[in-house]
Amino acid sequence: MIKVKDLSFKYDVKEILDKISLAINSGETLAIIGSNGSGKTTLGFCLTGIIPHLIKGKIDGEVFVDGKKTTEVQFEETIRKVGVVFENPENQFVTLRVKDEIAFGLENLGFSSAEINIRTQEMITYLDLASICESSPQDLSMGQKQRVAIASTLALEPRLLVLDEPNSFLDPIGQDYLVNVIRKLKAKGLTIVLFSHNLEFVENCSERIIGIKEGRVSFDKPTAEVSNKDYASLYGIEEEQLAQTTSLSIRSRQKGQKHGIEENASALKIKNVSFKYPKSDRWILNGLSLEIIRNEILGIVGKNGCGKTTLLLLIAGLLRPNKGRITFNGQGIHKIDFRDLAPKIGLLFQNPDHQIFSATIYDELAFGLKNLGLEKVEIDQRIQWGQDFFELGDLKRDPQTLSFGWRKLLCLASTIAMKPEVILLDEPELGLDLYFQKKFEAILLRLHKNEAKTIVIAAHDLDMIEKYTHRVAFVDDRKISYLGETQQVMPLIRKYYDQHKKRV
Repeated sequence: MIKVKDLSFKYDVKEILDKISLAINSGETLAIIGSNGSGKTTLGFCLTGIIPHLIKGKIDGEVFVDGKKTTEVQFEETIRKVGVVFENPENQFVTLRVKDEIAFGLENLGFSSAEINIRTQEMITYLDLASICESSPQDLSMGQKQRVAIASTLALEPRLLVLDEPNSFLDPIGQDYLVNVIRKLKAKGLTIVLFSHNLEFVENCSERIIGIKEGRVSFDKPTAEVSNKDYASLYGIEEEQLAQTTSLSIRSRQKGQKHGIEENASALKIKNVSFKYPKSDRWILNGLSLEIIRNEILGIVGKNGCGKTTLLLLIAGLLRPNKGRITFNGQGIHKIDFRDLAPKIGLLFQNPDHQIFSATIYDELAFGLKNLGLEKVEIDQRIQWGQDFFELGDLKRDPQTLSFGWRKLLCLASTIAMKPEVILLDEPELGLDLYFQKKFEAILLRLHKNEAKTIVIAAHDLDMIEKYTHRVAFVDDRKISYLGETQQVMPLIRKYYDQHKKRV
C-alpha cells in the first residue's frame, strides 16, 4: 500500500527526515513511534501527500501510495484513498454542526444525498455521537472533538487510514472503544498507520512497530519482538524507568504525613457552582462544591464532556459561574482584578494552540513575565531556566514550527516561569513522549516538595493520577460523585470505567 525509498525532507535548513525507507502492506496495522521532534508527524504528512502538495520544503527520495508516486499525481487523487486524523482535531473542522462535519467530505467528493445520509448516520452510531450530533464541534470537549474527527474521516471509507495520536484526548472508555474500532477496521481490510506515544495503545492495536529517532528508522520489528531495551534507546531513558510502578509516588515518599499537606488550610473553595455556556440550555456543572487544600496535589477525573476543563477555567477566573461562589485565599475570585489573579493561578491549557500567540519562543516565555513588571535581568534568568530545563533550543524559533508535544512543553515552561501559587494542569502529559513525561514528573515533584505549590491535575491518565495525587475528585452528572484520598477513591473510579467499558 505504501512504499518509501530514501526519503529526506527539510523545511528550511534543518533536516527533519534523513533517508528513510520502509514498506507498509495492504491490510496491515502499523505503529510509528518516536520522541517529540523525531520527525513522526512530518513522515505522516509525506505518507498522505500533504507534503509536498500543501506543506512546502525540500524533499528527496520517493513515496508511493497504492503504486503511485505522491509527487506525480494530484493531491485530490491521493486523498481519496487516504483518511487522515490530525493530532489536533480542531485543525480539520470546517462546519458549525457535528453531523454536517461528518457529511462535509462526502459532499465534496460528490456522493448522493441518500448515500451521505446513510454514511453520516452510520458514523454517528458507530462512534456514539447521537447526543452531540446537533452541537457545534467547537463547543465540545477535546475528547469529543477527536471522536468527531475520526467519524468524519471514516465516513469517506478510505483504503489507508493515518491516525496521529488518535487516543490522546479520549477518556479510558473512549480509548478502549477506539481499540475495538481499529480492530474492526483491520478485519475489513483497511490499512492503518498509527502515530502515538502511548505504548500500551500501540501494542494493543498494531502488528508491527517502527521507531523513528532523529529522522531515521531506529528499529522495524513485529510488535511481539519489540523490547523495553528498544523503547529505552528510542526515547533516551533508562530501561528501568519503563518498569516503574505507582509505588514510587509522592504519597509513599511522605510516610507518616497525612496527605503531606496542612489540614484545613484551604487555598480555594468552590461552593454550589453551576455553569452553562451562552446560548446553551445544557448545564455543564450544576451545584458543584469542592475544597482545594493548600500544598496538595488534587486529581480531577471524569468522562469526556463531564466539565473538567470548564471547572479549571472557572477556578482560573476565565469563566464566571452562573450560580455559586469561588474564593481564593478567602476572597471571591471575581472580586480580584484579573491582572492580579493571573500570576497567582497559572493554567496550562489542554491544547497549547489556545495559549501560544508570540512570534518566537523567547517572546512567548517573556510575555507573562513582562506583565509582572519584572526587571530584564530577572526575566532573562527565568527564561534561561526554562530553556535549559525543558531543552527548548533556539529561542528565536517560531513556536508554530514546533511539534504538538514541544508546544505543550513551551506552555508549561511559560506557566511555571510565572511562579504562581496554584497551578492548574489540563491533561499535562498529552502529546509528550516518555522522556518528557519523566521530565514533567520531575517538575511535579520539585514544585510540590521544594516550592510548596498547590497543584490541580485534570487528566484521563488514571495511572498518573494514582501515582502523583493526594486526593481525587471524580466529576459525573455535573457534580463531584467521588472525593477522597487517592488510594481510597481510585478503586471506585476504575470500577466505574470498567463497568461502562462493558456496556460499550
